[in-house]
Amino acid sequence: MSRQKYWSAPTAINAVNALFGSFLSVSPLLMGFREAPAAFWNAWFIGLAILVFAGAAAAEAHEWGEWVSAVLGVWTAAAPWVLGFADSVAATWIHLFAGLAVTTLATLELWLLHSGRAAKAP
Repeated sequence: MSRQKYWSAPTAINAVNALFGSFLSVSPLLMGFREAPAAFWNAWFIGLAILVFAGAAAAEAHEWGEWVSAVLGVWTAAAPWVLGFADSVAATWIHLFAGLAVTTLATLELWLLHSGRAAKAP
């Protein structure tokens, strides 16, 4: 009989965060804001960082990884105004959406870890 691997809630959350990171990193090419260099490089670099930290956290959950993800999410949401590309509507909305989503998911995972509700994979 084959043993089926069950995903825990933190693993699923990190998988979704990895998808947001992947989307953010390719969004300048998909959504056409290559002309805004600050938006382009921020989306690419921060998207890859989110992807890497989410992948690492999916392999083995550590609280510090979720804190890093939360900070990356806050930075992503604030970047249009901090880096001065808020006039690019597509870049602003994508950064805001991805940043708030990553921050919300990282916060949810931190809550699950601290409340003891994070299920362990068998």
